[in-house]
Amino acid sequence: MDELKNSGKNHKTILILIIVVLIFNTISILGVFFILDRRIENLNRTLLQVISRQTAAPSGLSAEPMNIDTSGYQVLGSASAPMEMALITDLECPYCQKLYSILFPQLNEQYISRGLLKLEYAPFPLESRHPKAMPAATVLHCADQQGQLWPMFHYLSAGINELDEESILNPKTNFIINRESFSECVGSEDTAAYIRSLKTKFSEAGVKGTPALVVDGKKLSGFSGLDDIAAYIDKQLRSAGKQISLKDVSEAVETGIAGILDVRTAGEFSAGHLPGAVNIDYFNTEGFSAAVAGLPADRDWIVYCKSGTRSTRAWHVLKEAGLGSLFNMADGFDGWQSAGYNISTE
Repeated sequence: MDELKNSGKNHKTILILIIVVLIFNTISILGVFFILDRRIENLNRTLLQVISRQTAAPSGLSAEPMNIDTSGYQVLGSASAPMEMALITDLECPYCQKLYSILFPQLNEQYISRGLLKLEYAPFPLESRHPKAMPAATVLHCADQQGQLWPMFHYLSAGINELDEESILNPKTNFIINRESFSECVGSEDTAAYIRSLKTKFSEAGVKGTPALVVDGKKLSGFSGLDDIAAYIDKQLRSAGKQISLKDVSEAVETGIAGILDVRTAGEFSAGHLPGAVNIDYFNTEGFSAAVAGLPADRDWIVYCKSGTRSTRAWHVLKEAGLGSLFNMADGFDGWQSAGYNISTE
């Protein structure tokens, strides 16, 4: 009997030990899962933070002072344009190619061709990464000597990925005026030395890579597309033009002391305009220039559009055309209408 009792006690002890071990192991396993869960949670939080940073909207355009001297390279656009943009570039740089292919057509249409902006070329060949960069910069320099910088720039920008170094240095184009002097320039060690000296100057000014845009001595950063750049340019143009208040415009309308020029479309004009206004559509590039030439240059003019953007650009175009005193109604037709001033549909 005693043996049976002892045996029963031993079985109970073993059972208790087994239960304790199971409980301990369960707690340990749960602890491991808890730790893993926390680690996974922390990892997920970190990944979300990374994704959030990568997909967040741009913080906005900033403009930091940067003095860039392009040393007399041929500009694209009117030499008397009120604003200038230096394009610091490496023609083999894929980001430069993308920026130029997207940005240039729109910049040219909205600003350069209208005499509002001149584009300057600033070479910054990254020779260690892009073997075609220096040959391309060399050819552009030598094309500039013959006044053909921008035709060559367009040619190389469109086809540099398909061209080898030999084809770059000996371009099959018809806009090289003097092949002999061009070849001498391309083969000269002085040409490469000059380009490298410019790159050194740009580096000392703060340029760290390509592409870079410097507008009127300010390096633009954080832009997501043309809209950001256009907003910055228009803001600078607006600050450079003569503004006029709605009250003063109202007095001018009543007294007739100044001409009122509406640069909106014909459809916008017919829906409502300032009394006595003349309509010339700013978007009709050729028609606008021809019509402006027929305006009396010996009187004051007030120019307006819907919200002030087109009128700001038109103000500078009209100034370049030689009109007399010019004023920009920056509040636009929207501001005029909101203020309750008279509107005509005649």
